[in-house]
Amino acid sequence: MLARRSIQLSVATTPRFALPRCHPVSHCHLSPPFYLTSRHISARLPSLRPPLSSSPLLHFAHSCTAPFLSSPPLRRCYSAKARTSYKCSSCGATAPKWEGKCSSCGEWGTLEQVVVASSSSRGGTGGRGASLSSSFSVVQLDEVTAATDSRTSTGIDELDLVLGGGLVQGSFILLGGDPGIGKSTLALQTADRLSQQGKKVVYISGEETLSQVKLRADRVGGMTHTFSVATESNVEVIVDYFSTVDTDADVLIIDSVQTLTSGSASTSMGSAHQIREISYMLMKLAKSTNTVILLIGHVTKDGAIAGPRALEHLVDTVLYFDAPMQTEAGDMRVLRSFKNRFGATNEMGVFEMTSEGLVSVPNPQSLFLSTSDVAYAGTSTTAVMEGSRGIVVQLQSLVGNKKDYSSPSYPDVRSIGIDVNRVRMLKAVMDRVVQTQLGGRDLHLNVVGGVKVNDPSADAPIVLSLLSSLLDTPIPKNVMSVGEVGLSGELLPVRNFRQRVLSAASVGIDTIFCSVKDKTNANRLKLDGVEIVGVKNISQLKMAVLGGKEIGRTTSRRKQQYE
Repeated sequence: MLARRSIQLSVATTPRFALPRCHPVSHCHLSPPFYLTSRHISARLPSLRPPLSSSPLLHFAHSCTAPFLSSPPLRRCYSAKARTSYKCSSCGATAPKWEGKCSSCGEWGTLEQVVVASSSSRGGTGGRGASLSSSFSVVQLDEVTAATDSRTSTGIDELDLVLGGGLVQGSFILLGGDPGIGKSTLALQTADRLSQQGKKVVYISGEETLSQVKLRADRVGGMTHTFSVATESNVEVIVDYFSTVDTDADVLIIDSVQTLTSGSASTSMGSAHQIREISYMLMKLAKSTNTVILLIGHVTKDGAIAGPRALEHLVDTVLYFDAPMQTEAGDMRVLRSFKNRFGATNEMGVFEMTSEGLVSVPNPQSLFLSTSDVAYAGTSTTAVMEGSRGIVVQLQSLVGNKKDYSSPSYPDVRSIGIDVNRVRMLKAVMDRVVQTQLGGRDLHLNVVGGVKVNDPSADAPIVLSLLSSLLDTPIPKNVMSVGEVGLSGELLPVRNFRQRVLSAASVGIDTIFCSVKDKTNANRLKLDGVEIVGVKNISQLKMAVLGGKEIGRTTSRRKQQYE
């Protein structure tokens, strides 16, 4: 009788068979009554032999149960039966049953059902990490020959800047971005530029047919179409082909990871388990064949790359295409590096989307500035660092009218491109140091061009922008401020001050307000044509830039300004 994965041994019509108390249990290696779990059956089938000195009752029990226990169906059922578990798609933790919230990372709705192979299948050579490697060895670090940092230029200057100088052999690169941002266009242009240098490049598409790839490539200008293309969605076929047949490929571009499938994962296409298995197999292919693999990935509605976090851990470089920015110079794209094992992170490359594809913008300092000659209240200028490059941006703010207790809504703080928590902190510092009384006013801030500013050196221009809007006094267009603001209102020094000054001077800025320490360092740098003014705190910054105008006694002239 089988019930709940256990077996009760029965003899003919006897409902239950148990050993008499006079016989010791150690003779038969089983505990009375005769209930055997799957572990007992798989582990003790060879030992189910009648002892030499046992009673006739035990011999009778063994003769009745031995044929049943040694039957092939029972062995297959309990020795190779697979079981299911639930794995978190965010952190990879496993759970025996489904739960709404992962107990490891705290994410909701991330547990997915997966099939776990049995012990016999895991012990074979088919498992991903089951087989023992005979080439494993341990050596001293000083005995290892360092690999040369040989890089291959992609032929696209902005892409080389973000990658740290070019492609490294055997690197695994992930390129993500919003739909329609230009990921596939950039991949096609990269493949064509590399093939023009004599590199063997293969472009594999899992989303389009060969004719569709050719049609899209024809729309991109300046391409020679000398690289190879293929369409395949089975990752085992791709890995087997480039591991055995075509082993001399230099660069392999796959578009995209969400369209690939793996036979080793039983889940649907695009699931976290599928992407994890696929990325692991492609990573092994890149390292074993010394081939550069550029993998394109889609993003979720939250802006994160679709798939488990293990995908970003496995790759060497993570590139991300920001949302398009509509500026006066055109339709811009920004490529950022969030992870790079072979170069600096947080680098930024700027592209312009034209009718002939993506075009590099070598000097983007003036792209995010307004071309108007009129200086408006609430607008300030600063230079932020994006990797090794200084970018001059403009910040705009609007301070609303003060609300009383009878107002139906509470004062609100909103910002685009700036961390709203940092704005709230600077608002509290201004109320304490400059007595601005911003607590009862709505504050709105925006970075021109859609740039995201995470540099703390933008604190000083944020303060100036809010004061300019509050006092209704414009800041001269040739004036820039840079500096981090402390909780006591003091101005702190910033990094790469010389690079910021050079970027500001290239767009016509000749007066820069900074901290006293940055002023002292600038005197040693001998920067000609730019006046550096050092201030101690935001009170001195207000007096130097906006004068001694008292807060709360200003007359609005905004109507005259726009006439």
